[in-house]
Amino acid sequence: MNNSQQVSQANHIMKRPFQPVMTTIALAAAMLLAGVPALAGTITHSDNGTYNYPPLNAAGDSVEVYNSTTVNVFEGGEIALDIMMGFDELRANDNSVVNILGGQVGVARADGNSTINISGGTMLGIATTYGHGTMNITGGTFDHWVWAQSNGEVNITGGTFDDNLYSFHSASLNLSGGVVGGKLDTNHDSTMTVFGTGFNFAYGDYQISDILNGANLTGFLADGTAINSLVVIEETSMVTLAAPAIVPEPSTGILSLLGLARCILSRSRRRSACG
Repeated sequence: MNNSQQVSQANHIMKRPFQPVMTTIALAAAMLLAGVPALAGTITHSDNGTYNYPPLNAAGDSVEVYNSTTVNVFEGGEIALDIMMGFDELRANDNSVVNILGGQVGVARADGNSTINISGGTMLGIATTYGHGTMNITGGTFDHWVWAQSNGEVNITGGTFDDNLYSFHSASLNLSGGVVGGKLDTNHDSTMTVFGTGFNFAYGDYQISDILNGANLTGFLADGTAINSLVVIEETSMVTLAAPAIVPEPSTGILSLLGLARCILSRSRRRSACG
């Protein structure tokens, strides 16, 4: 074996121990960019009780909620992100309820007839529905997509959305408030309804062949916030522009009953004072 062969063999031997390390680093980096958890653990709540974060701490783990159980995430709570693992997931399943009032959450997912209510906090990854799940958004900050999919429903009346809003696979998304920074995209037999006033397109239903597809929708949402978003309508999906929902005033009969109740209560108090 000549000198050049010896050097080549030595270099090969020296490189071998580093190959698994480099493969692991590359894999972790790819999963981080994809926002996919790698080896993080999972905390499960399934006893029909109520759990609060804090004082509970996920400590880099995902959280699964089952069996009509309730989980509340308050300011300071974190089910969010592990630098080497990607986004942690907070998933509601099986008629459970998750209330996000503050803190940070990586991926929020309403699945299996469950409900996620978001009124505060920051969603670092996507917020989504699956399998007839419902997500009600009244506030909070969303760094990435909000995605209604797989027969799910998303109702948005507030919040700040830095990325796109999607409806997908027979799902529905209803938008009446909040600050929308991305496009409105609906596809795969889904629907999206935008409630507001002063739109540059008439109220009504729009499909892939209509003029709204590929145009910017401007105007004001039902909460008075201005909107200027690209609309994308794909396949057999539909976008509906609608006037803000009107809350019905109490009927005459109900008002009469309320008056009668006040009268009875007033008489009862006078008798009590006289007695």
